[in-house]
Amino acid sequence: MKYSLVTLQVLNPDPFVDFFHGIMKMPIAERYKIDDGEIVFLGSAGEPMIELVASPRGKDMTYTGFSIGFDVPSLKETTALLEGKGYLRIKGPISPNPAVVFSFFSGPGGIEIEILEYKKQPVS
Repeated sequence: MKYSLVTLQVLNPDPFVDFFHGIMKMPIAERYKIDDGEIVFLGSAGEPMIELVASPRGKDMTYTGFSIGFDVPSLKETTALLEGKGYLRIKGPISPNPAVVFSFFSGPGGIEIEILEYKKQPVS
């Protein structure tokens, strides 16, 4: 398992992009629209990233606004392992695009843990 990302639930990504990209010089790895907002990944490929999830739903969510993410080789196997050890799945699996599927768990001390399986993309 590899530490992968930190997710911040925000209402407006711009001040965060200004800070992490503009001041701290983190590259913008990806930026795309979702149904009611936007997702921005900051960092370099293969390294831990910061994920900004900007959505007006964020103000009404019980979500803490913070999670720690880990890449796993199999979401299904890791889910079975975590659930077998008594960790509660909060939500998921979620697949916003064909390249990734993920779920959230309540980890030790209530820390939100995200496990992500990146799918291999076919070569064109």
